[in-house]
Amino acid sequence: MKKAVITIFAFVLILGGSFTFYNKANAEETDLERAKLLLKIYQLQLQVIALQEKLTERQRAIPVRECAQINVSWEESDRASDYKLYRDGILIYEGRENEFIDSGLVRGNSYNYSVQAINRSGESGMSNIGRITARNICTPKAPELRGISKPCGGNVSLKWSRVPYAEQYRLFQGRSLVYQGPALGFTDKDLRVNSNYTYYLSAGNTSGWSERDTLRIRSSDICPPEAPGSPGAFRADPGVGAEAFISYSLRSSPRDGTRLSGGSRSRRGLIYLDIEAVYSDVHIRRVKVSFDSNPVGILDTLEVNMGGRNSTVLEINRENVQTVDRGSHYMVTFNNIFLNVPEDSTKTLRIRANALNDAESGEEVAVFFENRAIRATDEASINHFFPRSGGGVDGEFRRNFEIR
Repeated sequence: MKKAVITIFAFVLILGGSFTFYNKANAEETDLERAKLLLKIYQLQLQVIALQEKLTERQRAIPVRECAQINVSWEESDRASDYKLYRDGILIYEGRENEFIDSGLVRGNSYNYSVQAINRSGESGMSNIGRITARNICTPKAPELRGISKPCGGNVSLKWSRVPYAEQYRLFQGRSLVYQGPALGFTDKDLRVNSNYTYYLSAGNTSGWSERDTLRIRSSDICPPEAPGSPGAFRADPGVGAEAFISYSLRSSPRDGTRLSGGSRSRRGLIYLDIEAVYSDVHIRRVKVSFDSNPVGILDTLEVNMGGRNSTVLEINRENVQTVDRGSHYMVTFNNIFLNVPEDSTKTLRIRANALNDAESGEEVAVFFENRAIRATDEASINHFFPRSGGGVDGEFRRNFEIR
């Protein structure tokens, strides 16, 4: 079709040029002959317009790109070993997980989903999940993740490509979410020096998340030593911010046995830590909170704050909870926070939570800080990690709570 249109246009141009030449070379031609040529050109132009309209109609008939996706999930079934998921009666997934990302769908179209539970004894009846409409936007493709091992001191600097339709990016270190937002880079700090880490990156919008790009990289090595100062000198430059002295202690309240009511929107305190800063302001930048049981399915949200509006809240789900030492305990990490302890003052670091509505009543859980769970910086840009000792599930920085 496109070749036909191009051929006709070329013919029209040739005729037009011929007519110009003819008009100049044969100035004595009659008005009637010139009119015949003009009429022929006009008829050809009408044919071109008709072909263009047909081409436009065919383009409109082409369906929208199959680039949307739908995240389908369902409740787990007792005694089920696997599940079968159907879209409009066609089997699209069989496996152990009770969720599936259905991709390659037409934007704006609706699809009906149903699921079966199976085990070695047979299949259950069909359960109807319902009709779900795909978002009218393409799901982004996976971005390309790159990284370098710097700056020194146990850091990894990561960058990624911008992809069409992406509104934000989600970066995991292992199973821990370390960044989510619109930026095209992130530096993961305070890692073990010269150690291997695996990162997963995906791009997302209201239609869902792309597939993940994976990068395995080794963190940077220790930094070279600084030049030594003069003998007996405490600080080389009195204009540089002072190094802080930090002390900390477990607050007596809340005590062991705090009870969380299932479904309550208000959060209750689980464990509080008094932090004192001397010689310099101290900025809390990271807090790791550990549990002896998996908080997924028990807690709804977890909050860290120092009073007022200066707080950060995380939803308790599989993405935000890291399994440590093959299930010996579980960890939730608050990264890139900024809680301030002014110089010569004491502030209370509060960990608060609320329970899910269907959390099992009577279950007792321990919440605690591991050694080096909290990272803070002072005005001299020196990192401080604490508790320096006494951390862990059997340590002194621990509280128990239960669900009622």
